[in-house]
Amino acid sequence: MSNPDLLARCAQALGARGCGRRTVQAYTAALRRHLAWLAASPLAAGSDALDPTRPDPERARRWLLDRQAVGHHVDQDAAALRLLYVEVLGWPPQHLRLPTRSPRVRRPGPVPGQAEVLALVQALPRRRDQLLLLLIYAAGLRVGQVVALRVADLDPVAGTLARPGGRPVRLPPALAAELAARARGRPLSAPLLPARHGGPLSTRAVQKLLLQARARRGPGGPTTQDLRRAFAAHLLQQGVDLRLVQAALGHRRPGTTRRLVPAVGPAALPSPLPAVPQLQAQRAPSAPCEAKQPTVHRSPAVLAVTSWL
Repeated sequence: MSNPDLLARCAQALGARGCGRRTVQAYTAALRRHLAWLAASPLAAGSDALDPTRPDPERARRWLLDRQAVGHHVDQDAAALRLLYVEVLGWPPQHLRLPTRSPRVRRPGPVPGQAEVLALVQALPRRRDQLLLLLIYAAGLRVGQVVALRVADLDPVAGTLARPGGRPVRLPPALAAELAARARGRPLSAPLLPARHGGPLSTRAVQKLLLQARARRGPGGPTTQDLRRAFAAHLLQQGVDLRLVQAALGHRRPGTTRRLVPAVGPAALPSPLPAVPQLQAQRAPSAPCEAKQPTVHRSPAVLAVTSWL
């Protein structure tokens, strides 16, 4: 397999994750450096030495160690190698033990409340721009995912929005109705929230909108990652299981969700003691089993956004 084919398959895998253009460019640049190093490596003596389909993790580790020795941060390079060798070429993950720098302790800041999120949305004058930020919060979408939404992803009857690789999310009724009115009469493949020229927005355009909203509100303010964290934290406060939130955010491991969202819960937990005597004196009959319904995530913005709209 040629190097352009490998890079194209890696870019396709990143696109399936919903990654933005800059992320794809950064990963592709790292893989180009790695493939160029393989071509110039002294290990490339045999006819099969440049074939990356042969499981030879030592060369991948040597490349990272060489870059680490001259002061480069290798976290993204290691992620690019895992994408190439594990996801695209199918190497066993345990064979690719890559060196990384010492882990940094990242303490996430406070999760923005619904009032802070809605104040950020109201700072934008155009209604389409407001809907973009509302969808990031109401559905927990990445920027690359929200600009990739199509008319076919919205179910106006059920009031749900399909997301790449995850369960649908139930939107506030007013928000779903407004999106359905905007999409009425347009092709199913058209962008749900298009740019002025009718095509899809770029991720950079959405980031600029967020910067404008934060500038109008004053210093600070939530970022797009904070909006996703608020989506997860407010779902956890409503009692949604952590594994469902993990699937909603597209995380592979629950530890990633725990690091992204701090421990949240109700302001005060009720004591179970007053209910104990009642349970001992009288036991309620067990309820009949009901058929399990398909799980649809409820947006944490249902009540707040409905009242605001």
